[in-house]
Amino acid sequence: FAAADGIALPDYGGAWIGAVLPALAAGDAPPGAPAWVAQARQHVLLLIDGLGWELYRRFSSALPSLADFDGTRITAVVPTTTATALPSLTTGRTPGEHGMLGDRMRVGGRVLSVLQWTVARGRPPAPDTVQPHRPFAAGGVAVVSHHRFAGSGFSAAHLRGAPYHGYEDVDELVRRVGACLDDGARVVYAYLP
Repeated sequence: FAAADGIALPDYGGAWIGAVLPALAAGDAPPGAPAWVAQARQHVLLLIDGLGWELYRRFSSALPSLADFDGTRITAVVPTTTATALPSLTTGRTPGEHGMLGDRMRVGGRVLSVLQWTVARGRPPAPDTVQPHRPFAAGGVAVVSHHRFAGSGFSAAHLRGAPYHGYEDVDELVRRVGACLDDGARVVYAYLP
């Protein structure tokens, strides 16, 4: 189908979020990223939830440390919710493949609130039964995310198996990323909600 003016369709075969971490783990520059990314021995992917290409370009003067980013837009997924996009980022799969299709979805006859990983009555489903694909298939990715997300059902669905380093505030996020790099992590995925 055709996109409406100003609406970007996901580029599932090219520069989209699902291609980023697999390329970095392989030591390559993801589609859409500047070529110099492939020259680094270690990579940090800082995902600032909600900061997309249009906002980045609009406020680029306030982000001088990102001035060298001369790549192109890397598209998200449909729908562009955290609950759908993060599993695509960490598994390299489209929403139709990983099955996390929105903030709320019907699973086993009940509605799962994905980010809270709760259902109205009873126990929520096991995360690996909802999203069965192994995150970070190439391995070697350290995760730095807020400590309150550690052990949650949503984190288990899209981060399971990765070394998890929780932080309390932005200063600690920076320290944790630095520690992961000092410990030899080739790729660090840091998430700032």
